[in-house]
Amino acid sequence: HVCCDTPLSAQNCMETERNTQGKMTLSHYLRRYSAHFLGTLAILTSLAKAVDTSNNEYLQTAPQNNADGNIKTDINKFHTNQSRRRRRLDSRFSFEYDVNDDDGTVTFIIELEGDGYISFGTSKNGKMYNSEVIIGQPSVPQGKNNPSKYLLKTPYNVIEEDRMPDSQQTLIDPSITQKDGKTILKYTKLLVEEGETPIDANGENTFIWAYGPDTERLMYHDNKGEALVDFFTEETTLIENPYQAHWKAHGILAFIAWGVLVPIAISVSLLRDILPKQFPWFKIHQIFNWLALVLTIISFALAVYAYETSARSNFDGTHERVGLVVFILIFFQILGGVLRAPAPTPAVKEMNTTTRSATQDSDLFDDEGATRSESNDENAPVKKSMQRIVWEIMHRAVGLALLGMSLYQLQSGLDLYSTIYNSNSLEGALWGYIGVLLGLVFVLFLYSKFRARSEKS
Repeated sequence: HVCCDTPLSAQNCMETERNTQGKMTLSHYLRRYSAHFLGTLAILTSLAKAVDTSNNEYLQTAPQNNADGNIKTDINKFHTNQSRRRRRLDSRFSFEYDVNDDDGTVTFIIELEGDGYISFGTSKNGKMYNSEVIIGQPSVPQGKNNPSKYLLKTPYNVIEEDRMPDSQQTLIDPSITQKDGKTILKYTKLLVEEGETPIDANGENTFIWAYGPDTERLMYHDNKGEALVDFFTEETTLIENPYQAHWKAHGILAFIAWGVLVPIAISVSLLRDILPKQFPWFKIHQIFNWLALVLTIISFALAVYAYETSARSNFDGTHERVGLVVFILIFFQILGGVLRAPAPTPAVKEMNTTTRSATQDSDLFDDEGATRSESNDENAPVKKSMQRIVWEIMHRAVGLALLGMSLYQLQSGLDLYSTIYNSNSLEGALWGYIGVLLGLVFVLFLYSKFRARSEKS
């Protein structure tokens, strides 16, 4: 500790300062604070030297001009070049890019930690369908077709027909390599190409990416996504699928309609012989079917909206086509129920005074309600018209077909959702629920037939 040019201990210094308070001249202040000033100046000088050293290192690794004035870029120096633009898309996947304004190209280096094929490219709407991607497969020999440009024509998988014709295979020095536990896809591409989504060197671009198991045949990719990259600000934003909530609501409504309401509506009709006599099974059958129709319309509308607003083609897949058939058939089924042929009424010899009038009992005879007659003569013959017989056959056949297709739709919908959004599949829980429900209804149906036969005998 230095106080007034004299080396002293801290305690002696503080005592000296107290003794000299009020007597210190300007020279005392200058000597006291000069050490602080010089120390601060030394720190700033060190920082300036560090920045200068960093700039010199950058200039040594930056792209240099050739004799013809074009920029010479060594793609292998990207990992040490401080001018690189590197983005991490998930814990294992990242990419770098470098724009060459002189020749209108951009160079990409996409890196996967581990083995697998890599898919990376531009998209008009952030979706796989109708996007242009470059796919590299380490397990396939490198050459004209690997890595290669693809135009994805389906929303779920990649087929060989998606590969662009040779006239559009314009990649410069493409390669797919594996080294030190990493898979690396490198290529240089023109920023603007006829018939393809342009890459804006000074604005925002939407990229989609994916990687999956390294096999000769492109398998489904568990890891995928989309990112918005601004080449001007160098900001990258990972984009969540804006329609995930729509598809979730679509599935929930479909399950309530076809996994709950319709099975109950069918069950009360099948099991009406063992239900209490005054149980309003037909009203429940009607109301639940109408509710199922309403929920199906809403669910269908959500799906169409998601497809239309994402510029995807409707009804390309099996799930979509079967869904359209279900949507159409349920209207015919409901309309057929409204316009059904009248049920026959058994001959009534004498009505119990405690029962309702024939007019009031009309609901009991709806949809084969003759078995519910409150006639004193339970064995009175019932004759159905041919129109009624045909209607019953068609109503049951269409109803069972709708139920079968709807169960397939629930299963395939869960599979698609878990596949697209990389979520846990609920297929096991679905089939467990359906198995218990159908098993219970089947056992009760057999019991009703056994009891009816016993009562008759």
